[in-house]
Amino acid sequence: MLVKCSKCGREFEKGVVGSTGHRCPSCHRQENKVYRDNNKNRIKEYSKEHYNGHKEERKAYRDKYKDKTKEYNKKYHDEHRDDVKIIILSHYSIGNTPYCCICGETDIRCLELDHVDNDGAAHRKLVGGSGCMYIYLIRHNFPNNPRLQVLCANCNRKKESKLRKEKITTDIQLYQHNHRLSFKKQVLHHYANNIICCQHCGKNDIDILCMDHINGGGTRHAQEISGGSAYLYKWIKENQYPSGFQILCCNCNRIKAHTNQEYSRNKNV
Repeated sequence: MLVKCSKCGREFEKGVVGSTGHRCPSCHRQENKVYRDNNKNRIKEYSKEHYNGHKEERKAYRDKYKDKTKEYNKKYHDEHRDDVKIIILSHYSIGNTPYCCICGETDIRCLELDHVDNDGAAHRKLVGGSGCMYIYLIRHNFPNNPRLQVLCANCNRKKESKLRKEKITTDIQLYQHNHRLSFKKQVLHHYANNIICCQHCGKNDIDILCMDHINGGGTRHAQEISGGSAYLYKWIKENQYPSGFQILCCNCNRIKAHTNQEYSRNKNV
């Protein structure tokens, strides 16, 4: 049934979404905008009062639908993770095609954002953790501060390794660095087939090589070890070099984890 708007005179379908009994959707939106502009303080006051007056109801609602919300968020994240990642990496790559700005790697599965000025820890703390980084960048329209660039996992690890070495200023720090490196070399040598290299691509730079859990679960295992992933090599040696590990470079490790959806499995445990 067609009715005439009492303000602009245009005919519209009665009951259409966004309309009232006597206003078309366009006029109705305009009236709402004028009302909001003229009553900003009043609306803000009411919203704050309503928010503070319903804390218990909101908490009860969150508790009631906690599992359902978690399941929905996980499903949405899994379905859209790659889409969001491509948008972010494309923006910070020259030519809008994601690639590592050092080696030229283009496999999206092993590309990641790097903080040019090495202020990533402070930035992650600001945005609420690395898991919130991509959403933060989109919501804030890709800020130029801090400066970001796209690196593959190998080049990012190489950069981190170089930075750690440059921060060594005392004999104690040098001893600790060499001690950890000694553990790593012993473990890599045990699991290597004569030559220490990535068992998938053959890269042999020790700075980018790591131990991979063949059946996944590396994140969970690192949480269980006293000291976390930094003490993985020591743990492997002290536990007599258990099976279930292989040598991969960081890129191949990321690609394997993405292909086998190991990140999702770790979160479910």
